[in-house]
Amino acid sequence: MKKILAIDDNNDNLISLKAIVMDAFPDMTIYTALNGPEGIELALVNDPDVILLDILMPGMDGFEVCRMLKRDDRLRDIPVVFLTAIKQSRQSRIEALEIGAEAFLSKPIDVLELTAQIRAMVKIKEAHKQRQNEKERLARLVAERTSELEKSHGEMIKLLADLKSSEVRYRRLFESASDGILIVDAESGMMLDVNQSLATMLNVATDQLIGCNIAELGERFGVSVACYEFEKLRKIGFNSIEDLVISTADNKKRHVEVFCNAYEADSLKAFQCNIRDITKRIEAEEQAKTLGKAVEQGPSSIVITNGQGEIEFVNNKFTELTQYKLEDVRGRRPRIFNPGHLSPQKEDSMWNVLQKEGLWKGEFLNRKKDHSMYWEDVVISVLTNSNNTICNYVLIMNDISEKKQMLDVLIKAKEKAEEADRLKSAFLANMSHEIRTPLNCIIGFSDLMLDQDFDTGKMEDFAQMINTSGVNMLSMINDILDISKIEAGQLCLKKSLFSVNQLVCSVRDEYAYNAKTKGLELTLDPLCPETEIFINNDGVKLKQVLINLIGNAIKFSKDGAVEIGFRTKKDSIQFHVKDNGIGIPKDYQKKVFERFIQVESDYTREYGGNGLGLAISKSFVELWGGNIWVESEVDKGSTFCFTIPKK
Repeated sequence: MKKILAIDDNNDNLISLKAIVMDAFPDMTIYTALNGPEGIELALVNDPDVILLDILMPGMDGFEVCRMLKRDDRLRDIPVVFLTAIKQSRQSRIEALEIGAEAFLSKPIDVLELTAQIRAMVKIKEAHKQRQNEKERLARLVAERTSELEKSHGEMIKLLADLKSSEVRYRRLFESASDGILIVDAESGMMLDVNQSLATMLNVATDQLIGCNIAELGERFGVSVACYEFEKLRKIGFNSIEDLVISTADNKKRHVEVFCNAYEADSLKAFQCNIRDITKRIEAEEQAKTLGKAVEQGPSSIVITNGQGEIEFVNNKFTELTQYKLEDVRGRRPRIFNPGHLSPQKEDSMWNVLQKEGLWKGEFLNRKKDHSMYWEDVVISVLTNSNNTICNYVLIMNDISEKKQMLDVLIKAKEKAEEADRLKSAFLANMSHEIRTPLNCIIGFSDLMLDQDFDTGKMEDFAQMINTSGVNMLSMINDILDISKIEAGQLCLKKSLFSVNQLVCSVRDEYAYNAKTKGLELTLDPLCPETEIFINNDGVKLKQVLINLIGNAIKFSKDGAVEIGFRTKKDSIQFHVKDNGIGIPKDYQKKVFERFIQVESDYTREYGGNGLGLAISKSFVELWGGNIWVESEVDKGSTFCFTIPKK
């Protein structure tokens, strides 16, 4: 019955190997070991036909196990097949074959190749047994024919010549090796030989190294490191250092990896150390780490897809912004962040630009995992392989939502400022007209009254017109002064205790005549409280607000009645002025409280006015802590209401 020994520190690998072997060779017995020493013990006990050996194992790696197997006369004929997943498989293959391994397979394992190798190794083991039997037979034959061999001196000379030729070949390999090679006496630590590659690496001549002690080389490797590693090499016969920093003669730092093993030649025990310069590899790894940190910790969201546009990588900033982790989006397309916001035409255009130019820039309205929307500035670039085929797309994205909002605010502010400037210009033009009209009336009628031929019977009418124009102009000037104080923040309240009932009635009485001249009736709401309501507030400004509202109601009404009234609420008093006038369109009802807005209304232009009355009224009401609004319907009239606190 054939036997196989598998040595691997990974139990899962051993289980897989055992399953493969049992399936391919049902009659074969398989032994397993999780480390080198255990595997060597099993090999001594069971004498397997094949050993399957992993390289990377803690403590004693596969190379060391193989050397120990090949140095043991009882085990050296067992074929060894290396199974490994290390990246530098070519160099590992060479080293494995140099130390005596019969075969080398890379992981993941090809089952057919593995079974073929096992069959071949079994045959090799059988050949070794036959050779051993033949060797024993030959030994007996040699003993019997010693005398004849002594006569074969000529053949011995030929053998010596072959050995010399072999030494020449070895020397050529030694000197031409790209790695530095150092031969050290195992007892004294004296450097017996070095090749030119090592001398070049250290920037010294070979004769400056040969004959020196290994401790002296510590000036390059570090004395403590050199001595420690040499003692370790003496104890176990093998040593390796993955990354050792050395100094050259011109004080340059180099990274090297070192592999040392013991051997005997002409009864001299020595160590051979292979030293490889890995500086460029270390620098490349450091650059890759730096680049990786820059990508992972960068301030921009980064997404990398494969050539088909499927996501393979996202960085921390992407996850922080979108709330998507890599496992949420791996294998999906970035379009999941832009559902329905990118038209098929725009997407086709984007891909066409990427195919032709390799770069696309633009903005997307994207969606986070919680379905909230945000704007991103996106740059997409193309990565190609040696065949100029697209292998990856890199998306670099920055959140510009706040920038967009600020831009919108600035645009609206600009538009508002332009609108305010336009309204003020229109207001000034209108004020010029509104002031000239009463002023012309005053001057005109005054001139007529000064005329020697003036009809004194018209004096009362002219005086009334002059008075009316003066009052209108005074009201206009007061409005301008009030709005200036409001804008400057200098408007003050002069509080005093007064009766709301009396104030409302006095306003009704004062403007009843104005209403009557237009054919209107100014009435008091019958539901007004009969009990006297007293409040401590600025009665002058409250009266001004009511006058503004009544004046507008009379101005914009042609017939019917204007009603004034008030109601008491829990903590406030609500006033109203109701008319049957032209009404206000819905889209215009909020604008009427803005400054200068009256001059912009085509439907009110024929009624004149400076457009400040309602704006001033709104400022007064809000200064008291109240609110003002209008309820209106075109051609049916308007009701202006406002509230003020009782206290």
